[in-house]
Amino acid sequence: MPSLLNKIRLMIVDDSASFRHLLQDILKKENDIEVVGTAATGNSALMKLDDLQPELIILDIHMPGMDGIKTLRAIKQLNPKIGVIICTAFSEAGADLALEALSSGALDFVMKAPQLAPGETLIGRLRTEIIPRIRAFRRLQLVKTSQTGEPPASDDTRLASVGARDIIAIGVSTGGPMALRTVLPEIPPDIRATILIVQHMPSIFTKRFAEQLTAICRLPVKEAEDREEAQHGVIYIAPGDYHLEVRRRGTVPMLMLTKGPPENSVRPAVDVLFRSIAAGLGTRTLGIILTGMGSDGFLGTQYLKAAGAYIVAQDQASSVIWGMPRFVAEAGLADRVCSLSEISRLIGRLTLKGSDLGKGD
Repeated sequence: MPSLLNKIRLMIVDDSASFRHLLQDILKKENDIEVVGTAATGNSALMKLDDLQPELIILDIHMPGMDGIKTLRAIKQLNPKIGVIICTAFSEAGADLALEALSSGALDFVMKAPQLAPGETLIGRLRTEIIPRIRAFRRLQLVKTSQTGEPPASDDTRLASVGARDIIAIGVSTGGPMALRTVLPEIPPDIRATILIVQHMPSIFTKRFAEQLTAICRLPVKEAEDREEAQHGVIYIAPGDYHLEVRRRGTVPMLMLTKGPPENSVRPAVDVLFRSIAAGLGTRTLGIILTGMGSDGFLGTQYLKAAGAYIVAQDQASSVIWGMPRFVAEAGLADRVCSLSEISRLIGRLTLKGSDLGKGD
């Protein structure tokens, strides 16, 4: 059983010797992380698994021979408990491979050559990107080993007094692709609500992610466009590097994309979306905070709650990283803290369908 006292056993798999050494230099300074070995190819990594017994692997997605996707799938077949964080390039091909890896069991991805802010170093950026994800994996292990069974079913008796909502605003970060792949396909095709999502992702990635989701959802999924009217029965994702805001045109929500300063070090930011919805549309909103690092969405949720929104936070047991939802839950802002499967059900309970009696579009 993993313990906070045990070092995280980590393996680095990358065909670039310089990048392997760079990561080793970064990670050797961390007292709770032990690099137990490295490999330059996928085949080499697979042959070393039994001897090295890694708990977590940082895996390059772009490798000759057995590429990262094939290596990832082979690792998961040999030992599904091993966590994998992939490194990818900032490109359309990199986005496709990263999203494919996430759907194949990878926990998360990091940019191998990220776009650096002024004055930022590659070592500093990689440290802030990779180390929190490694530690989040250990917390995930501890949560899983402490689970004793399925969470109890929630009491829905109070939902009858909650009015139907026609705006579903979702904020999510690390672990989000898997969470959204669980929740969104369960939304019924006749739902009379608009779904707005801020997923922390780089540009290029969000468009590809929307296309992937469309293939598995019963509703269309698209990147939001500037100044378009938000329609019921459509899932909108904030484009990478743009804040998504909602403004009213009469009773119709209009989507706005802005290049305002990053908030919580991210753009798009959940706080920006939630704050804009609270200004006039709060009573129509179901606000949902899913898995993710940091506190983005916490301040925005306070605005939504004060404006009359119904707030749901993902529980710790089903979160890859219980950061964003934890801030909301522990502050007492959530009307419901529950698992992903229950969130899908709540969306159905708290929104109207095409067959329901009620106000039209």
